[in-house]
Amino acid sequence: MRPIRSEADLDVIRRTAHAYMMVSAWGTAGYFDAFGDGEFKRLEQLSGDERALEIGARILGHLGLLQTDGTRWAFTPTGLALWQTGSLGLAPHAQACTDFAELPTLLKEGTAIAETDIGVVESEPERVRAFMDMLYRRSETASEHVAHCVSTWLPTGARVLDLGGGHGRYAQAMVSRGFQAVLFDKQVCVDLAKERHGDALEYIAGDFHKDDLGGSYDAIVLSNIVHGLDAPTNQALVERLADHLEPGGRLVIKDMFSEGNGLQPEHGVLFAMMMLMFTQGGRTYSVGEMQDMIALAGLSPAEVVDVPDQGFSLVVGKRLA
Repeated sequence: MRPIRSEADLDVIRRTAHAYMMVSAWGTAGYFDAFGDGEFKRLEQLSGDERALEIGARILGHLGLLQTDGTRWAFTPTGLALWQTGSLGLAPHAQACTDFAELPTLLKEGTAIAETDIGVVESEPERVRAFMDMLYRRSETASEHVAHCVSTWLPTGARVLDLGGGHGRYAQAMVSRGFQAVLFDKQVCVDLAKERHGDALEYIAGDFHKDDLGGSYDAIVLSNIVHGLDAPTNQALVERLADHLEPGGRLVIKDMFSEGNGLQPEHGVLFAMMMLMFTQGGRTYSVGEMQDMIALAGLSPAEVVDVPDQGFSLVVGKRLA
């Protein structure tokens, strides 16, 4: 985002927030579903306030999601494609808009608005399914890149643990590279991953902070795990995982890390706000902080792989003996 240099720049941010909240509101209310057949419809056919719907439709039209023939509305091709992938119906985004009003209290008291466990609540399996579907859809390129990097460090047949692997796309990418892959996550995530990947993966359900991890591994991959945990918890986890690596094995930590003085890159800096709101200790860490944790765990800080076009980096530790 461009720096704020004037009141006009603040207006740009405000208008962007208004637009995002309207997209989220329509998705949460289910209005996008009415246009899923691609046909033009009158707003009167929807169940809602006509004035509010007209204002919303014009905002969405301005954003390129809806189109109008003057009296009726329909998805644009882009809007329809986004709806078909589920991108326009993600309730967590809309909930975030509501919860932003609690930020002043949070800043004073430091207590998370609501701990959501980053989308995984075992008592709400359909919510978890929607969250996992979104993560799976967004991780195609990243999972292949991570698997490629691991393949340059380890031989075919190596045993890889995908810790907190959720949807299983990273583990599946490992299998496609000739590795044995074990997915470890909560039971609800394991059940959903089994539906998607079947017998291609091994599965372990449990709490990775304390439960049996299923032996030792040639590599352990953590994708987007550390940002949801506080520093002491991450340190304890890294130390635990170091003990489950074979000699020469690698701990591969993938995340959005900050750079330099912590003011860049944009996606990492702003993502930390979600961690502020919905976790008790999560945040965006720097590469240096992760390397320090790796060293304290007795591992040798090895490669750092930056993937700026995908918005993440890999910080790798190696067990020497």
